[in-house]
Amino acid sequence: MNWGVKGFCKCGTQFTEDNCPISVLKKGRGLCRKCNSSRMAEWTKKNPDKSKTYKHNRRKERPEEIREYDKKYYYNVLKSDSGFILKRKEYHRKTKYGMVNDTFESLLKSQDNRCAICHKEFGDETPCVDHCHATNKNRGLLCGSCNKGLGHFFESSEALISAVNYLKKYETN
Repeated sequence: MNWGVKGFCKCGTQFTEDNCPISVLKKGRGLCRKCNSSRMAEWTKKNPDKSKTYKHNRRKERPEEIREYDKKYYYNVLKSDSGFILKRKEYHRKTKYGMVNDTFESLLKSQDNRCAICHKEFGDETPCVDHCHATNKNRGLLCGSCNKGLGHFFESSEALISAVNYLKKYETN
């Protein structure tokens, strides 16, 4: 394998702490992160079974180390990437509620960018997808407070009516 000149990757990148693993800096040869990532992606494509087994065993042997690395990467890199955050929210809606982004956007537009219960505008807040836990059917978009409120009343219309009657009983005009 062509390792390039000592201190440099074969692509011409000079090794620094930012672009290569510490082991490469210590040994003085290797690949920068970008080249290593492409090499690993190629190997993973060619060896999907070995890759899966390797990752599984690595996580099993060193769970704390892997968890710490994942946490560091997630909080330092991904949390600050707005594109990643949007994609993660889209993925969550699709996998949990079966709602693709077009459906979400049209529902948001039909509700005039407001909560279906309290009618407050969402603004910067991400709307919650309200769904029936018994049938898994989506009902609408709610603000976080209304969504939690329904959850605290266990989605029981009787409990909500009782709460309304209770409030009316002590209402001051």
